Amino acid sequence: MEIRTLKSFVKVAQYLSFTRAAKELNTVQPAISRQIAELEEELEVSLFLRTKRSVRITAAGEALLAEARDILAREEWARDQTKRAAKGEVGALKIGYLASACFEFMPRLICEYRHRYPAVQVTIRELTPHQQETSFDEERLDIGFSRPLSSRRRKNFEKLELYVDELMVALPASHPLAKRKVLKLQELERESWILFSREQASGLFDQVLAACNRARIQPRIVSQPVNMQTLLTEVASNLGVSVIPGCIRNLYADGVSFARIQGMKPSIPLEAQWRKDDISPTLEAFLDLINERRDAIRSRQRLGAC
Repeated sequence: MEIRTLKSFVKVAQYLSFTRAAKELNTVQPAISRQIAELEEELEVSLFLRTKRSVRITAAGEALLAEARDILAREEWARDQTKRAAKGEVGALKIGYLASACFEFMPRLICEYRHRYPAVQVTIRELTPHQQETSFDEERLDIGFSRPLSSRRRKNFEKLELYVDELMVALPASHPLAKRKVLKLQELERESWILFSREQASGLFDQVLAACNRARIQPRIVSQPVNMQTLLTEVASNLGVSVIPGCIRNLYADGVSFARIQGMKPSIPLEAQWRKDDISPTLEAFLDLINERRDAIRSRQRLGAC
């Protein structure tokens, strides 16, 4: 039972005319008659009662008509969904992100993507760099917004740099240095240090230690929280000072003061990352949008919005 034959059958049933059905389908009447005859032979029933003056549908034909219309509707829906999927208009997109680094632009980006592709199911999850790597390994992530990958992992991924942040000092608001806008790391040598967990973001941790080495100081690390908001809470509670990416200021930072580090240049990239062997049409459409908005994201970063 072919789709083409069902279409012919439905048209004959609609018009009760082989000639008119043939005209509607841009074919000739003998071809339609042959298709209906073959369908009746296949099903071993009569679908139409024909006379020289009229065509009437049989009870068997009525039963087939309802099913045929349903089959053709589902066939058309399948064709449409297939075409839309190829364009990235339907499907799913799973996104992982660093909240502090993406707070300023992520909601706007997702809203615009959803406006363009309302039929795509979007899932977003706040994940540390380590958690994003694990999610990629478990195929629970299509794209991540994170810090640069290790050299071991980099070969399996594509990346798109969005902006480059800089390290800053976070101090309790009551600290004697809290009103300073620029500090030297050497001024913090005797302080207790709170650094984000190396297990969750080894690149950031190592970068902070490298900056300390260049300043010839050895930080006394008293805490390594796994959450940036926890880190700020500990600083605000006067448990220590920290060196963090500047975008952390976007989080709840009541009781915390921030200062730039003398001589420190932007050196902390935020990248969109995805596996080379796992790119879908929905992801391609999202990447197109990121490329369109990348200059605006960088511009807001330069203005200190992040």
